[in-house]
Amino acid sequence: MGRVLKRWGYSDNLPIDIKATYLITSLSMAIMAFYAPIYYILLDDKGMSSEAVIVTVSFLFVLERLSKQRYFEGKVILIIILMLQTAVVSMLLLNRESGMNYFFFTFTPAVFVLFDFKVQREKWAIIATTLCSSVFLVLSEVLIVAPRMIIADRYLVWMRASCILITIGVILYVYSFFLNDLEMLHAKLRKRANTDELTEVGNRRVLFETGSKIFSHGAKHQFALLIFDIDHFKKVNDTYGHPAGDEILKSLTRLVLDNISKGDILTRFGGEEFAVILQEIDAIQANQVAERLRAFVENAVFILQDGKHVKITISIGLTYFSRELESFDEMIRRSDIALYRAKDGGRNQVVVYNKA
Repeated sequence: MGRVLKRWGYSDNLPIDIKATYLITSLSMAIMAFYAPIYYILLDDKGMSSEAVIVTVSFLFVLERLSKQRYFEGKVILIIILMLQTAVVSMLLLNRESGMNYFFFTFTPAVFVLFDFKVQREKWAIIATTLCSSVFLVLSEVLIVAPRMIIADRYLVWMRASCILITIGVILYVYSFFLNDLEMLHAKLRKRANTDELTEVGNRRVLFETGSKIFSHGAKHQFALLIFDIDHFKKVNDTYGHPAGDEILKSLTRLVLDNISKGDILTRFGGEEFAVILQEIDAIQANQVAERLRAFVENAVFILQDGKHVKITISIGLTYFSRELESFDEMIRRSDIALYRAKDGGRNQVVVYNKA
């Protein structure tokens, strides 16, 4: 169906509410186009057949609005058509015993799928739809109008039951849509809470939480913690500007990620300071990884957007896990001490923590 709708501007990249609008419009149009000849041939009712044709054409008009990216207009027209059609069928063509008026219960939840209720004018569309559907529902129960179509009671029972089931199905679908949307929102919030916005790696919170979990299993799995920061980074910002500094931080992040193991965890500790948890590694290997990272950064050339070339170095403080440590916080403290010793010792070097 997506291929057919492409002539009206449909695309897989459209937001889900726009896709839903296309889907409902096209399905409704197909149903009415199917019923138009049935009314004429089987029921010999030219009036109803003509009405079905008019409704079919009106759905084409909705697609035309969508093709011109007039999405709000298309949504409003679609809801009006469906609501009027439901009102006509439930109050004029059939009596209320058919259960067609139950479909009015579906409009309020359905518009939450079609409309973005964060937008002011679409809030009013939701309110208007709710009011109109409520009025139509009350009228369908109060007004007594002789139906144009007479259907046997045994068929009305099945029709009423099917309408109830369809209504419940639509409402459940909308609820599942919102539950899924809510889960996606929670996932985004969790990611935002645990991710550094600039470099898109874990933040300080991730370092403490993940490190504490790994520390609790440290007796079985050796690991190490290194903390590093960029030497004289203030000078970089003062010389090239803070946007350039941000570029370098992002490039440095990619460089480090490319040169550590898949199971290792890189986090931004704060400012130009980063931390890496090296897992399943002994002291000699950890020292080799730290020295390799330092050399990679020293030999790298960071190219800014304006074409300027920048070279930087980093200082690294390294701590190995040992059973004498009481907590992961102590590992951070020791790595931090080793880092400052590296800076005091001339920078661009790796210093392993020791008590001396």
